Amino acid sequence: MGNEQLLTRRAKIRKYLLLFVVGFILLNSFIYWVEYRRYVLSAPPLLQEARKEFTKAIIPHLYYTFLVKTVRIDFQNPLLEPLKKIRNYFYHKGLEKLPSNEAEGALWFDLFEARLYNYSVQASYGSMAKHYGIHFSKYFIDKVYANIELLSKYPLADDSISELGGSVVETYLDLITIYVSDAHLNPKGYIFNTVNMNKVSTDEELYQRFVTLYEWEKKFLAYHKEHHQMQYASVMSTQKGWYSPYIHHNDTLHTFSSFILFYKIHNNLFSCDEDKQYWESIEEAKQKILDFSQNYSVPTKSLETFKRQMVYLQIDNLSNTNEQKSTSTNPLKSTINCNYKTNKEKQQ
Repeated sequence: MGNEQLLTRRAKIRKYLLLFVVGFILLNSFIYWVEYRRYVLSAPPLLQEARKEFTKAIIPHLYYTFLVKTVRIDFQNPLLEPLKKIRNYFYHKGLEKLPSNEAEGALWFDLFEARLYNYSVQASYGSMAKHYGIHFSKYFIDKVYANIELLSKYPLADDSISELGGSVVETYLDLITIYVSDAHLNPKGYIFNTVNMNKVSTDEELYQRFVTLYEWEKKFLAYHKEHHQMQYASVMSTQKGWYSPYIHHNDTLHTFSSFILFYKIHNNLFSCDEDKQYWESIEEAKQKILDFSQNYSVPTKSLETFKRQMVYLQIDNLSNTNEQKSTSTNPLKSTINCNYKTNKEKQQ
């Protein structure tokens, strides 16, 4: 009787395992067909072969994303390596089949790589080198920059994929935020500290990249504001709260415009006329965030943090008598002497 019960139990287990395997295969087959129909059948001919590989990569990526985003396993955890290898095989195979000037590759990078970093640190950027080491961070941050360049220089051959998990505008802004926040590669601290301020004021390569990002972003946003008005307005809406692309964009613009001026001032390259655009970007970005805090509900700690950031990045304008008594905590003690109007003076 005992043997019969054991055999019966084993038979049930085999039955359940078979049902699980069949169900698993059917589920993944269904997902593959849905994604194939969505991304391959409607794709332009020059993208179809690459999209086939992309669609295959989506299935292991769904499980990978679930484990990172929901189960809270870090995206670099070795336990995820088997899933990552399967996904990357098809992901990289697809990239090889994409035209070299096709911006769609940047959307793939965001979906398969950048977004996993976002989930792991819960969008709290600035400490990549601290958590993952300098070697990996340098490799990753260079890929972020390369994909920003791809989106900045080349159009999407197929606009239908521009909403891949979100708007292309939102993707672009998030990649810039990652780069600005983590490009310091300092394993001992967050973005705002003396070591990092000294670096942004002396590192020529980093300075050149920030200047390039500034120009790229300005042209990219102007283009999408004109040609994709609804998408742009949706992404940049003030109705999405504090943790929104609108706030992140202005916060990041304030930060790396300041970094550009730090370098110029430190290296005697600053010109009141030629560099006025950076000063105005800083002032406008600050004002937009402060105005937002007056009109919408804002987490108290977040607003206090931003105000401390404002003072930390502050560049005193000596021509403005109201700023003779400086409140700046900027370790670089950066100053200019230009006849710029303050925001209050512009409003009068």
